[in-house]
Parts: sequence; structure tokens; C-alpha cells
Amino acid sequence: MINVTKAEGKPKCYFDSKYVLIKNHKPPFNKLSFAKVDGVYESEYFLDLQKKLLHGGDLLNDNDFEEIHLKTNYGNRIGFTEEEIRQFNNFN
Repeated sequence: MINVTKAEGKPKCYFDSKYVLIKNHKPPFNKLSFAKVDGVYESEYFLDLQKKLLHGGDLLNDNDFEEIHLKTNYGNRIGFTEEEIRQFNNFN
């Protein structure tokens, strides 16, 4: 998974190498956003994840995806449980 956060109110992200600005963010994101590239975010699959797809599952712009892919630290695996994903993303 890609860990994405909105850019608003986070000026340090513009200068931190752990973040990549998603230049062509809309769609799938409504606001200017950053992707966190300090590691690979992993979780077991669970059905409710499909409910959180933005814009019907529209994909990132190819150039943004490629930049995120090239800068991601694939040696650092960051795991989350289903419970943690639900908590962090306000699943009901």
C-alpha cells in the first residue's frame, strides 16, 4: 500500500525525503497530497478495504506512480493488522 497524507498544514513534507509530492493528485485524491516512501506498507487483505477505494479505484498518474516507486525504500517493510487499518482510517 501507499501511505498518503494531505499536504495542507504540513510544510515540512515539502523538504523531507521521506515524502513525494503527488503532482497530478486528482483523481484519485481530492486534495494535494504526499506519498510517504520510507517503506512498504503491508496489511492482510480484508473485504472492507474495497469500500475505501477513492474515485471508484482510479489509478495514480503514471509519472507520479513511477516517482513513488523509484523512491520507495523496499527494504523497510511496515506491517499493519486489520484492526490497526480500521482504527487509523476510521472504519465503521
